[in-house]
Amino acid sequence: MTQLFCHLSLLLNFLLVLRPCFLPSYYQARDGGAVARTCSSPQKAKRRRSVAESSGRRRCHEAPLCSGGRRLACKGPPVSLALINPAEALTERRCSSLVARNAEKTLGEENENVTYWLGLTRVDGLGIRGAHKLVERFGSAGAVYGAPAAALESCGLAGHVARAISSQAGLKEAELQMEAAAKAQYQIVTYESDAYPPLLKQIADPPLVLYAQGDVKTLSGHALAMVGTRRPSAYGSSVAHRLARDLAERRLVIVSGLARGIDSACHRGALEAKGKTVAVLGSGLDVIYPREHKRLAQEIAQSGAVISEFPLGTSPSPENFPIRNRTISGLALGVVIVEAAEYSGSLITARLALEQNREVFAVPGNITSAQSFGPNHLIKQGAKLVDQWIDVIEEFPASVRVQLLPPAEASEQG
Repeated sequence: MTQLFCHLSLLLNFLLVLRPCFLPSYYQARDGGAVARTCSSPQKAKRRRSVAESSGRRRCHEAPLCSGGRRLACKGPPVSLALINPAEALTERRCSSLVARNAEKTLGEENENVTYWLGLTRVDGLGIRGAHKLVERFGSAGAVYGAPAAALESCGLAGHVARAISSQAGLKEAELQMEAAAKAQYQIVTYESDAYPPLLKQIADPPLVLYAQGDVKTLSGHALAMVGTRRPSAYGSSVAHRLARDLAERRLVIVSGLARGIDSACHRGALEAKGKTVAVLGSGLDVIYPREHKRLAQEIAQSGAVISEFPLGTSPSPENFPIRNRTISGLALGVVIVEAAEYSGSLITARLALEQNREVFAVPGNITSAQSFGPNHLIKQGAKLVDQWIDVIEEFPASVRVQLLPPAEASEQG
């Protein structure tokens, strides 16, 4: 019996000596300020040390393991050492490294994707609809840039446009835009991003990208566009402010263009209700127009969003505003015209809303006022007359009304 016990003890000791050969172990060697993790010999397997904490920033890279795997070799300031299980240390570090690497890869891929979408907006001769057709044909904006000129021409592009894309035209400008946006803490939302507004995707020519400041989730909320003249009457300003406030209290997002007059009255009405509002610019996001509305834009961005499809640095040119108007109506379930003259840009927004299958509402005005021509004419043409907030909400689908109204009011409207 005694001999058996001795034999078992010898066998156990022998296995303990061989253990490091089956489970690779590591020791920490401090050299100057560097910490290197290397394979140890079986004779040094009794005590293992691993980095527990680091007081400074460390740089890590992969290096071969003695077992044929990979490990992290880190450099940095001196660190404290602690005894831990070497296998657990290796597993933890591998997991941390993998998570960090995947995060960097995802961010890199996302940035690269944004670059391609921005690049398409900078190609001369390629319109919005043409760019969407190319992305649909090739599967992604990156694939469009990877396609040969002949394949691009087969999609109907002019030869010089196809050659420009295949030679990576627009990407340098796109990178500069991304750098400027990052510096200003603006977000860039591409058409294929999850943050892109679902309603806006439904229009015939949705913007390829949106520059945004504020909460981009606001863009996907139930929204109503409100627009009108830059030179309103006291009546028009008062009605616009009150109506926007009342609708924002019912959790509708108020969308307008940050212009003087009716637009600013609507934004301020929504802010007074502590609701959300979105300003859509006809200039670059960094070029607020009019200048006196910079403070208003900042207030809007605190709870809602200020957006533009135009590159940073773009001036508020007249041709930009009809383009901007189709985004205003495209973001919303409907459009309310408060005051607008016969040739007002607000009537362009109303026409675009009809083309986009949106509801069109109008606030009646004084028949002797030139500023009332637009809404009064729309009402005669079949637009819904609005004199209080419920006139708007009752036109929305029941699935929307139930989210905007208290249960009792929703059932009454149901």
